[in-house]
Amino acid sequence: MNVIPVYEWYNGKTERYLKGQKIADSSKTVYISRPVGDIKDPDSKILYNIPCA
Repeated sequence: MNVIPVYEWYNGKTERYLKGQKIADSSKTVYISRPVGDIKDPDSKILYNIPCA
């Protein structure tokens, strides 16, 4: 089986939802808390990878 990893990047900052905050687009997944980062951000590191089939 060939597994393709999915990487999450983290630059030390966190995005979070606070009680009462407006949800911009409720048709998309709403994350309560998630790491912020990007492969193009020099301050980001790989937080973890999720193997997907």
